[in-house]
Amino acid sequence: MSNLTALHFHWCVADAAKQCIESSIEQPNGWAMPDSPSITKVQSIIFKTSLWYALLYVVVEGYENLKIKNPAVDSILTQGSHRSSLRIFRNSIFHYQKALFGPKQHQFLNEPESFQWATELHAALRVVVNQLIEK
Repeated sequence: MSNLTALHFHWCVADAAKQCIESSIEQPNGWAMPDSPSITKVQSIIFKTSLWYALLYVVVEGYENLKIKNPAVDSILTQGSHRSSLRIFRNSIFHYQKALFGPKQHQFLNEPESFQWATELHAALRVVVNQLIEK
């Protein structure tokens, strides 16, 4: 498997997780939560979003390891401390933690606009990965 094919695979896995989130949220106004979601639905959204964030960082690692340069992605990655916090978040999801939603998760989740940042990063990576695969 080529390096770019591997990167594309990891992006597709992250995208599948993001699509699961989108399909499980009733979206009359974008990402707005339903008025009275059940606790099970809320938990499911939290679990899926956590998985998406963690998988998104795997794509960031591949992007950086392959030394790909793209102004849009690079600009997003340098905004604040989101990238570093997302790495720590990923570690907390893929490595056992004693604390349920402890400081490693809260660091990223408490950053202003972290969800919007991740959404923008995801979209920018989609463009770059697809362009590289099509070459």
